[in-house]
Amino acid sequence: MSNTLLKVFVKPNARTIKYQWLDKTTLKIDIPEPPEKNKANEYLIKFLSEKLSLPQQDIEIKGGKTSRHKFVIIKMELEKIKTLLGK
Repeated sequence: MSNTLLKVFVKPNARTIKYQWLDKTTLKIDIPEPPEKNKANEYLIKFLSEKLSLPQQDIEIKGGKTSRHKFVIIKMELEKIKTLLGK
């Protein structure tokens, strides 16, 4: 299985959870958690884990832990991620 590096733009403190593809490898996700104490990052990993039916340890924030712009490595092929999240 190959790994995919996704660029993820996170909007914390959102009222509702929603996501959309901005381009081929960039995902924008609005999440209800605040950015402090790693809550938004933990929520992001949990959310992706549930949507992709992957264990949380198969999803890792590689860069941007303190930024809204994150680089996330997912142990899944990009096409499968897009299928599961909707293109």
